[in-house]
Amino acid sequence: NSTPAYAYAKYTKASAVTQKEVTLDTALEDEDWDFITVQQVSQSTGMPDTFANLDAILAYVGAKCPDAKIYWHMTWAYQGNSAHSAFPTYSSDQMTMYNAIISAVQNKVLPHNFAKIVPNGTAIQNMRTSFVGDTLTRDGYHLSYDKGRYIAALTFLKALLGLPIEQVTWRPESVTEQ
Repeated sequence: NSTPAYAYAKYTKASAVTQKEVTLDTALEDEDWDFITVQQVSQSTGMPDTFANLDAILAYVGAKCPDAKIYWHMTWAYQGNSAHSAFPTYSSDQMTMYNAIISAVQNKVLPHNFAKIVPNGTAIQNMRTSFVGDTLTRDGYHLSYDKGRYIAALTFLKALLGLPIEQVTWRPESVTEQ
């Protein structure tokens, strides 16, 4: 509805600038985008009935940026001890939430013509089964600045650019080679 209801964070090599109260058009028209990702807000990402406007969103974004590839960004289930107010929707159970996200992606996202799915929800869930454990968020739902975001970034690199992540040598200081 052209409502200035968004924050637009733009990252360049030199800086990061966030504008508040921005319209969707402002962000879409700011650059000649190669990639655009779309996602559902985390608390609703496993609720199929919240995807009703996806066709309209894709048509709108596609009309504004016809040359951009549009990807679905799959979000992750909350940490097992998350205090997020929406976690009880999923019985405060991480696997219940993760399985609901998978089901919503399969039934509501895959039927659309996305370039690809960025499977951060699965990447995070897989990492939780490793020695890292359920330690990838800073507050129970936002990814940690080190391991959580690093895993998400590697997943984006692979999904958007097809880069072999095993060749990435940079990592945050607090992330070990292991």
